[in-house]
Amino acid sequence: MIQEFAQRTGRELKLEVEPGTFLVVNACSLVTTVQDKVETTTPVPPGFEQKFEGDDAVGQSGYTFLKLDSGMTEILRPSLYAAQHPLVIVPRGRDEQGVEDVVVVGHCCESGDLLTTGEDDAEEIKPRMLTKAEIGDVCVVEGAGAYCSSMSTKNYNSFPEAPEVMLHPNGKFSVVRRKQTLEQILQNELPASEGSDKAVSFTKYHGLGNDFVMVDNRAYSEPLLSSEQSIKVCQQHFGVGGDGVIFLMKPKELPDAEHRMFIYNSDGSIPEMCGNGIRCLAKFIQQVEGTTGQKCTYKIETGAGMITPTCLPSGQVVVDMGAPMISATDLKFQSQFTLPPTKDNMVIDQKLTVEGTDFSVTCVSMGNPHAVVFVDDIDTFDVKKFGPPFEVASAFPEKTNTEFVQVISPTHLKMKVWERGAAETLACGTGACALTVAAILAGKTDQRECTVTLPGGDLIISWKGNKEHVFMTGPADKIFTGMLSCNDLDEPSSKRLKM
Repeated sequence: MIQEFAQRTGRELKLEVEPGTFLVVNACSLVTTVQDKVETTTPVPPGFEQKFEGDDAVGQSGYTFLKLDSGMTEILRPSLYAAQHPLVIVPRGRDEQGVEDVVVVGHCCESGDLLTTGEDDAEEIKPRMLTKAEIGDVCVVEGAGAYCSSMSTKNYNSFPEAPEVMLHPNGKFSVVRRKQTLEQILQNELPASEGSDKAVSFTKYHGLGNDFVMVDNRAYSEPLLSSEQSIKVCQQHFGVGGDGVIFLMKPKELPDAEHRMFIYNSDGSIPEMCGNGIRCLAKFIQQVEGTTGQKCTYKIETGAGMITPTCLPSGQVVVDMGAPMISATDLKFQSQFTLPPTKDNMVIDQKLTVEGTDFSVTCVSMGNPHAVVFVDDIDTFDVKKFGPPFEVASAFPEKTNTEFVQVISPTHLKMKVWERGAAETLACGTGACALTVAAILAGKTDQRECTVTLPGGDLIISWKGNKEHVFMTGPADKIFTGMLSCNDLDEPSSKRLKM
């Protein structure tokens, strides 16, 4: 026909196959669940079968409606164009029990959220004969592979975007788009306020009592809160309260990283990394990505390099903390410690006088500096007296975190910590790693895995020695979510938090 047209008119036609309709449409189905089944027909009372005729006939008006847990939020074409998608009822846990005429509607409480329309009229209710359905059965909307998710009424009635699953030729499934979370729906919303106000949503997490305000900062190149604002947020009683504010950001320098961690301590300073914070950040990533409860591994860029936490279904987080820096020939080590090495270019049990008291100090860097001091009785040791002068001692040019440690047994170490920029805290993950390395170097234990008891709870730390990586295992828990008003943070007022 095309050749005949060309010979007759001298014009060549090109046949273009529209891929959406002919190639993609049958490559996908929308899998829904029947949420409700409603009969609007009026039953005929006994003895009244011949009472009414014509339009007055009892039982002749109304429909059987099937309401799905999806609809125009995922597949809009029936509402727009009266598209006739095949529908298949799959009974759940029972055999098929005949057929029935039904009207299939979506979950948006709109008259236009209709999947069984007339062939040429999107507003016409046209029942379709399907397998009899019950609440909880599956309804498959076929032919959903083109113009569906890309043309959906995103977040209509605040419904989240549905996940997408790919079936591979080998029969295995994989998630190619996760279900949208409530936080993702609300992340761009701002509270109503006087004047121009910037609001920042947050979630508070803690790792063994080391608590942090977590902010999803991936859409911005700079932290949404300044150092000064973060100080106010971290204030107890007058702010959210916390040991720091952690920003989830896009990678900046490491090409293999998936995320970046940026921290303001409670005093506004910027640390390289935080062990408890990295566990909290991993759980926060699960929260914003909608993967809570699954096993997930993340590559996170930090000031201490690449850190790789793995969230387990049990709720624990295992973190590959990288190799400790213990050699005094390392330039990073030299920038953090000036104490002379005592053995094999390492600073092990080096003498340091603080507040008139002599201490033996072992220096370990986990990207951030740690001075480890072993004591006889941690419960009676005065951390508040010695922690502050240790932090600012001249032997530590960038200030230091200080761990005071009692060896309970070769596999059990008990510590208290004075954190640089955060004072005494209930836990310090990098500190637990550093003190385990220090205990092995100083001959306090010959074990390669230890339980470290902190005021907030226990961490499991393992290190095989030499240049091997340190692994930390511990919990991280969500506390609550809220919204910060930056206008209030900029004012000298105690009213800084809007929940």
